[in-house]
Amino acid sequence: MTFSCMIKDGSIGKSLINLRSYDIVLFDLDGTIAETEAIGHLPAFNCAFAIHKMSWSWDSSQYRELLKVAGGHERLKAYRAMLESTGQLKDYHSDEFLKKVHQSKNEIYARLMSTGIVEPRKGFFSLIKKIWHLNRQWGVVTTTSQSNWDGLWNNSIKGRVDIEPKIIICGEKVERKKPDPEAYILAAKQLNIPPSKCLVIEDSDNGAKAAHAAGMDFIGVKSHFFANDHLDNAKVIVEELSHIEFELSNLY
Repeated sequence: MTFSCMIKDGSIGKSLINLRSYDIVLFDLDGTIAETEAIGHLPAFNCAFAIHKMSWSWDSSQYRELLKVAGGHERLKAYRAMLESTGQLKDYHSDEFLKKVHQSKNEIYARLMSTGIVEPRKGFFSLIKKIWHLNRQWGVVTTTSQSNWDGLWNNSIKGRVDIEPKIIICGEKVERKKPDPEAYILAAKQLNIPPSKCLVIEDSDNGAKAAHAAGMDFIGVKSHFFANDHLDNAKVIVEELSHIEFELSNLY
């Protein structure tokens, strides 16, 4: 069973999580491992719009709403549908055209990542070290593109962790994105373990619903764009990754 309590580490309250029941900790990517949305994805989208001579431009408040739709290509189609429904669509862009825009956006995002501009969130490296010390594994389950994970991994994480991820599930591997549980179910299947042996860390309601529907316990962590999400059914909700403390205990 998972138990959480508040302990004091200096002036910071931490949630103590027992990993005894789990074999692996699965991290979401965007907003969870790193605050990639505001620094990386949003400016990359706007740059792609300009390159393709589109009239579209997203600000932070618009993007916050659009993030309720998982997947970049899906987000573009949702925005097109919104413009159509409100009579604001000036130029119709086909699915194929939007796919090209999304590809451009991912290329721009990769170039941004190559600068090292995005760092993992406070506490991420400490959690990976503790997972290693406790003889557990970690992985990534995201429905963003593989190239987006590769950009963050190669430029901001690789070589700075004691143990590499046991599994990586990205959007190309599934037909249905979060909040559908397909990505998490696939992870458990490929790991050959029951879903109950996986502990998930998620920052959004879509991710929380996916983990819960897959039969996995999860920790909720607040993030910039999803600060107001409820993260229902979380074992515990924290403001930062640094507020999580893992242990192994036979007492509970």
